[in-house]
Amino acid sequence: MERSSLTWCCIDFLLVVLVQSLFFYNDYYTGTCWCIVTLHVHRFNEFGVDGGPAAKNLRPKFELFTNHVTSYLGVRVPETEIKHLAAAAIALKGIGGILFIFGSSFGAYLLLMYLGVATPILYDFYNYDSEKPEFHQLFVKFTQNLALFGALLFFMGMKNSIPKRQHKKKVPKTKTV
Repeated sequence: MERSSLTWCCIDFLLVVLVQSLFFYNDYYTGTCWCIVTLHVHRFNEFGVDGGPAAKNLRPKFELFTNHVTSYLGVRVPETEIKHLAAAAIALKGIGGILFIFGSSFGAYLLLMYLGVATPILYDFYNYDSEKPEFHQLFVKFTQNLALFGALLFFMGMKNSIPKRQHKKKVPKTKTV
């Protein structure tokens, strides 16, 4: 496994741990936060001028995705540089993950935006025949990201359904003589 895909696998694993830690309130908040920060800083150091290995791996998938969108929907996707897409993905996942650790709905929105855009591009199982092993690997990763998307929607729904804590006025106790 090359370094780029290994880094993304670690980041995906940490996102799963992150979602679980928020729902089970274990003591790994700080450790998870620093692991995500370290991985994203390391990933950004590999970025380089041309976008690094992330842009190199993303280019063919993005071109195939834009061809599909153009042919099926008749909508032309605007020209973008791949290094900007890779930087946006790193930023959305990194900032969203850190904010999400602290229970921010904005972090959940950033992660939803990342998953909504990146999942159909990165895990393009629909471009492979169902008999090929790549189809099954990509389909499993695609459904895992859909599960994470659903977990984020659940988090946001629960966060918005819990009423804000209201301070009760202290009523002075009556004194008995």
